Amino acid sequence: MINSVRCLIWYWGTGGAGIRFTHRVACEIGSQIGSHNICLSLHEKNAWIDKARSEGFVVEIIGGPFGFRQSIQMVLSLPSRLLVFVRQLNRFNPDVLVIPMNFALAWPLVMVARMKRIKVVYVVHDASPHPGEYFPRLLNFTQSRIIKQASRLVTLSDYVRASLMYLYPLETHVKPVVIPLSSHCVQRRDTAAVIEGLPVRFLFLGRMLRYKGLDVILGAAKLMEHRRDWQLTFAGNGSEVEELKREVGTLAQIDMSLIGWLTESEIDSVLETHHVLLCPYLEASQSGVISEAASYGMPSIVASVGGLADQIGKGRAGWLCKPGSPESLAEAMIKIIENDASYSEKAVAALARIPSKAGTTPWGTMIEGIALQAQAASAGPERK
Repeated sequence: MINSVRCLIWYWGTGGAGIRFTHRVACEIGSQIGSHNICLSLHEKNAWIDKARSEGFVVEIIGGPFGFRQSIQMVLSLPSRLLVFVRQLNRFNPDVLVIPMNFALAWPLVMVARMKRIKVVYVVHDASPHPGEYFPRLLNFTQSRIIKQASRLVTLSDYVRASLMYLYPLETHVKPVVIPLSSHCVQRRDTAAVIEGLPVRFLFLGRMLRYKGLDVILGAAKLMEHRRDWQLTFAGNGSEVEELKREVGTLAQIDMSLIGWLTESEIDSVLETHHVLLCPYLEASQSGVISEAASYGMPSIVASVGGLADQIGKGRAGWLCKPGSPESLAEAMIKIIENDASYSEKAVAALARIPSKAGTTPWGTMIEGIALQAQAASAGPERK
């Protein structure tokens, strides 16, 4: 007899896009198999713990060091975290373990789940690290090991799927399933954003890393320095913050007050109060902030690299600019300032790309299928 499906979603990161995406995945699966059949294993600093519990999810927590600055302490915590993780697995007894994003100690601890014959689903956000990432060799190493332990892989764009298939010789049953980032969000308001008078408010949101086109944005801003019909907010944190502050200088149109690690409510607020997201990345797989912005009916300007163009429907839900070109970005920004009709159409299209409710993805069906295979195998002489 097949039992109900039990799924543990495991992410011990403490900030950034990872904790928000983890909650998105939990909501998708929970809407299809029931939130009571899902356990989230989270770090105690995760800002979504109370919300997850209020939504009926089982939540297990872990404490201790977090963040790349505590990497030595993280390694030293491995034995104690191993014991905590084993206890969590024993208490919930999942059929399937989902790792929504790589994090410190996901490998080697994932091997504990495989030793207990729990099926592992791993979400691959990037086939290889972006320029400027912390510890890129370690990221490559740990991701390759998690992929070897996975029963199924999920990517968030066709671009990453193709890159992953090129880099890794994957067995047929592990070949990635594409579940787009946009399908993990839900519409956050009923109507698209509108521009009511000037200035137009542009937004850069996320980690401050050079590959995200910070130089391109600053170059475009300097080309438009003589205009007073636009504003630009930089919101987020990262290794390039101090250099960015120096380069911004006295540009009056640029707001740097939201530099730093943002709370979840601050992220929502900044998305709700701006008109256009800027993503002139120099290289990319896909971008979570594009989908988050679209959930508020906010269109984006993106560089035509990686999977970004697909996220805005090749230009139907935003604007494309040339990679590495401040002139092309400035041209797109000025077009928005001077053409309200174009903006309105693209804002409506951006909102339309986001589901109106959770439960539209194949997550639930996939988890059920994997779990039923595991349960059927365990009913035999040996669980495989």
